Parts: sequence; C-alpha cells; structure tokens
Amino acid sequence: MRGSSKLVVSLCGSKVVTRDEGYVQYRFGRPGKIELEFPASTKETQQRFRYAHYSRFQVDRSEVTFDINKHSYTLFDSSEADEKAVERVRGISIALSTKAKRELLCGSNASGSLADLEPIATCDKDSPLNMAGCPVK
Repeated sequence: MRGSSKLVVSLCGSKVVTRDEGYVQYRFGRPGKIELEFPASTKETQQRFRYAHYSRFQVDRSEVTFDINKHSYTLFDSSEADEKAVERVRGISIALSTKAKRELLCGSNASGSLADLEPIATCDKDSPLNMAGCPVK
C-alpha cells in the first residue's frame, strides 16, 4: 500500500490480557508506519485506559479513553437500530489541550469490539455513558 493516505487506528493487546497480565496499546499511523504508540511501555498498561458503556433497547455505545499529556483520546463504537436498519459509527475523538476537538470516523471495514476491554480497563467514572455507575469488581 505504498503511497496510501489511509490512516490506521488500532487498540492492540498481547495474546493474553487480563486486568493484571499482558498489555494494551493504542497505535496510530499509516500502514507499515506507526506514528503514535501509547503507552510506550508494555508494563501495567490496563490502568492507562478507561472504559465506558451504555445500552438500552436498540442502542449500544462503548468508549475507551486515555490521556497523552493534556490531550484526551476517546475511541468510540456506537450503534442504533430502528425498524429499517442498524446504523453503526466507529471512530476516535481527540480533545486537544487548546479545547479544540477533532473526530476521525472509521471506514466500513473497521473490526473488533471495544466491549472486550470492559473487564480489563478501569471504569471511566467521569463518562456520561456510565451514569448508572461502575460495576463493583
């Protein structure tokens, strides 16, 4: 894919990941060239990511948030259904320290599930998606 302008956003992990074992990393860049990897170390990464989830009939929303310096990154996966179709939106929102915000949406070939991080990442107590509170673990 030389010369490709496509950007790749990934939330990757070791083969075995639990709250206490393995690692999770965010990676961003072009195919074959990682431009940003967070965290740089693979030690105790699970505590660096916060998870939020909301669901009700025909609505499901998940977010994974992390901070780099004064910037906040939120990967999101949202789906809403009605009697005709299901609309699914995935992407990343970046709140910059200047209070500006950018949002990048994923293409139709996005895969994976942020919900897999619920038992691994820290519950995001500040997210509006977790209005009902965080589960006791």
